[in-house]
Amino acid sequence: TPGRSPRSNTLRMSASERAAREAARQAADQVLLEAEVERARAKFAEMDADGNGTLDRVEVAALAGWAMRSAWRSKGLSGTAHLTPEAQEAETDKLMAEADTNGDGVLDFNEFEAWFTPMCRRIQAFSNAHEKRLQQKRAQKMTSPRVRSGRALWQNAAAAASGQATGVRGEEVRLDSSGGGAADNRQ
Repeated sequence: TPGRSPRSNTLRMSASERAAREAARQAADQVLLEAEVERARAKFAEMDADGNGTLDRVEVAALAGWAMRSAWRSKGLSGTAHLTPEAQEAETDKLMAEADTNGDGVLDFNEFEAWFTPMCRRIQAFSNAHEKRLQQKRAQKMTSPRVRSGRALWQNAAAAASGQATGVRGEEVRLDSSGGGAADNRQ
């Protein structure tokens, strides 16, 4: 019903309706979780260059580079930027410290997946926020007086090509019909 909060609608549901809604939510969550695990499995297989089922330090360094490029792209920066060797080493150390929970110097799939899924969510959230800020800037730019008058001039130029346009102050302007080099104005 309009004006009612979803919570009040939930309270009005029967126990079986609430159970069905909860089951549907859990099923949707399970589908999302399975998709995230599959995505992690695919990235793990891609990064596991030697195919031994773990990521060693060299493979983790490649993973750190991939993560940085993904983060840069989410910020609208060049995805082809490169880290200095020192910065690459620092990012590898940081990733190993965060993800290698058992401290054996390699990442198994469970450690990788526990790091990968939240990292992808952070990058996606940042990317979404960045895109929203860009959309807001574009919307502000399109409503500024300078853009509106500039847009009117471009529209008038297009209309002038067809023989008739409206001037900046709203008067009708026609192209020079006499051939003398001056436009004909009518008020």
